[in-house]
Amino acid sequence: MGYSQDSRLPAEFDLTPYLRPGKNRLAVMVLRWSDGSYLEDQDMWRMSGIFRDVTLLHKPQVHLADVQLETRLSPEFYRAELRARVRVALPADVSSRYQLRLTLWQGEQQIAQCQQPLGSAIIDERGHYPERALLSLPVEQPALWSAETPHLYRAHAGAAG
Repeated sequence: MGYSQDSRLPAEFDLTPYLRPGKNRLAVMVLRWSDGSYLEDQDMWRMSGIFRDVTLLHKPQVHLADVQLETRLSPEFYRAELRARVRVALPADVSSRYQLRLTLWQGEQQIAQCQQPLGSAIIDERGHYPERALLSLPVEQPALWSAETPHLYRAHAGAAG
């Protein structure tokens, strides 16, 4: 199901195809030596084992896989634009039903909101991306952050179908 050699780097494995309803058992085998053992020795790490936390993560069938936020300010700093590139993990047959929503908050006040269907991202040379969307929120008179006045906004992205 999975194999990792570098004991100091994170490793992820998808257990979905191996899980059954009810109780499951997860067994881990730690090997003392591998063909990459000499790499560990170069850093004086001559111990085998698991050196990081082990976490089991349950994700719904449709979930946000990646959100990238970018802020652009106008030259005179009177307007801003919050851009979000969102990628959703979902089965291929349901992509057309989903809408993505981006909401911007300042404290408890909602500043802006927009909604886009999946597949609204720009198509590049690799083809169409039905599971991606590009959202844009205009913000008038943004409260700019500085060390003296640390104004913070909160962005919330979600998918609904």
